[in-house]
Amino acid sequence: MALDAIKPNSIENSVQDLWQCIIGLYFPYDQSYRHSYKASILANNNMPDVTVIQVLATHPNADFRVAADWAERHILMIECKRPSMDTPTQWDNTIEGQFLDDLLENLNASCKIFGAVAIGKKVKFFRFDGKKPTGHPNQLVPLHQDVIDLSDHYQFPHLAYWLDHIKGNGWQWASS
Repeated sequence: MALDAIKPNSIENSVQDLWQCIIGLYFPYDQSYRHSYKASILANNNMPDVTVIQVLATHPNADFRVAADWAERHILMIECKRPSMDTPTQWDNTIEGQFLDDLLENLNASCKIFGAVAIGKKVKFFRFDGKKPTGHPNQLVPLHQDVIDLSDHYQFPHLAYWLDHIKGNGWQWASS
């Protein structure tokens, strides 16, 4: 299982494998979702530093003035980092640096997207509003207080709750 494959010395790819499995279950292709994966970004020591997974929702295009039959929105971006980065400083640096920069580059006209930072077996979900000025307290809002630790099976319902929340609200949030 992908969760068991993540060890303390694992690199980003094992974290990405876990999230590819989770995303495939919650946002399946046959329900009009698409997934994209950014290549690993190399850090100073030429080791991968982060991998990014994006979830896109598609709907029939209601605007007949547009030639495309389908409308598409990025609804979720997950930044995956190795378990050794699971320190308070690395969480803060990732969220306030790399993650925020990647969210600012999302392709939605609304500049709104849900996001998650996954470090090892832990994850934290956010709501991002790129229309708010940088540094505004409501630009990047955590959806829950503590990280969800997937090594504790009692926290799986929390993961399911937030993924269902994003699935149910992602299109509307990205379109507003």
